[in-house]
Amino acid sequence: MVLKNKSFDITVSPVIRIIGDFDKIGDFVLGDLRVAAKYKSVTFLDEFGVTVEVHEVNRPPEVDANFRRYNTFKTVNGIVFFRNIPFLGKGFLAYKKLNSSLPVLEWNALFRWWSNLPMTKVGSIGRHLESIISLKLLEKDMVLLHGSVVSKNGSAILFTGLPNQGKTYTAIELIKKGYEFLSEDICVLSRLGDAFAVPFTTSLKSADSRHQKLTLFEMFRDLKCSPMSKLSMIIILEKSSENLVLHLSIDEAAQKLLSINHLEFYYHINPFLRTYLALHQLPPIHNFMVLEEKIIRDVIMKIPVYLVRFSTHSSRSQIVNQIVERWG
Repeated sequence: MVLKNKSFDITVSPVIRIIGDFDKIGDFVLGDLRVAAKYKSVTFLDEFGVTVEVHEVNRPPEVDANFRRYNTFKTVNGIVFFRNIPFLGKGFLAYKKLNSSLPVLEWNALFRWWSNLPMTKVGSIGRHLESIISLKLLEKDMVLLHGSVVSKNGSAILFTGLPNQGKTYTAIELIKKGYEFLSEDICVLSRLGDAFAVPFTTSLKSADSRHQKLTLFEMFRDLKCSPMSKLSMIIILEKSSENLVLHLSIDEAAQKLLSINHLEFYYHINPFLRTYLALHQLPPIHNFMVLEEKIIRDVIMKIPVYLVRFSTHSSRSQIVNQIVERWG
C-alpha cells in the first residue's frame, strides 16, 4: 500500500523521467529534484526516454522463500531486500518490473532513514534509482557519461575527467562566451552521438557560509539550456606537472572514458541489480558493461578525443580555448 495518494511526474533530462514520490528520494546524482520540479523547461522525449516509477510504501511485496541471496528474496516480478534494524523494525527495498518499459523502485520509510546513515553500505535510494536508470538507458543504446557539455550551432563538446579537474568551471567559462548549456556533471550519450542534457546536477557550492550546493539554474539568471546536441568532440581534463595535448586513439579514449565512468556510477557494482538479473534469469551485468563499451566506442569512432594535461587552472583555460577556437 502506498503511504500517500498523490503522485508526481518530474523530468530530469529529455530522456529521464521519474513518476511517483520523487520528493522522498533525497540525494540523487542525476540532479536536484527540487530544482527540477521548479523549472519545467525540460521536455521529455517519450519515444527515446526512460521512465521509472518510485514509491515509498508500508508493505513489502510477497516473496518466494525458495529463491534468495542472503537477505534478498525473489518476488513475482522483482526482488526485495530486508534489513532488521534493532529496536525500530524491518526496513526493505524492492526492485520491480526491471524487464518492462516501466520499472518500479519501492521502499519503506525505515529503509530510507537507515540507508542514509554513514555506516550503511547498501546505498541511498538515489543510488538505486541511478542504477535502474543506467540499465534502462543501456537497453535503449544510451549511456550515462560523467562530464560537462556545452553546445554551439548544434555541435556539442564534452569535458570529462576524474573529480576536481575543472569540468564544470570549463563549461561555465564557455557559457559566458555564448555557448549553450547541456550539463555540468553528467550527460546522456546515445550510440548515434546525440548528447542529451542532464541540467540539474549540483557539483558547485555557493559562496555563503552554508556552502549549499546549487545547480547552474540557481547560479545564473537567463541560463540558456539546449535539450540535446550532436557531440563533435571530447576533451579529457587531467591535472599534471606539464601542459600537453594528446590526440587519443579509440582504444586509449575508450579505456579512459570507461575508467572515469566506473568511478562515478554504481550500476556495475550494485549487488541488488546483479541479484535481480540472476534470480530472474536475465542477461548478467557483464553484458550491460560490454554494451556500455560498445556504445562509447561507436561514438568516438566518429569524433576526436583529446587528453589535455595542465599544470594550472589558467593553463587549462588557455589550452581548451585554443582547441575550441581551432575547432570553430
